Amino acid sequence: MYRGVVDKRLSIQEKYLSIKWNTAKIGLLREFYHVSPLNVACLKHSGQLFKGHPSNWSRVIRPEYLEAPNSDGIYKSDECLAIND
Repeated sequence: MYRGVVDKRLSIQEKYLSIKWNTAKIGLLREFYHVSPLNVACLKHSGQLFKGHPSNWSRVIRPEYLEAPNSDGIYKSDECLAIND
């Protein structure tokens, strides 16, 4: 199982930029986006919620998208996007 970048000293951006993307990792990310619930939070630049803004948005309907970024030509078919479909 892929655990990602576990170095706690790195920022989220540094972790993302350190990933060596390949077909398998793009596939895992794509499957994650297809099957995982989407939770939303609307935050200020400080990371705090806006005053009076609902903080319990969960199970938000996923937006439809045509293709994952930077994956042109990798997927020949959308058959069996996830094992648990």
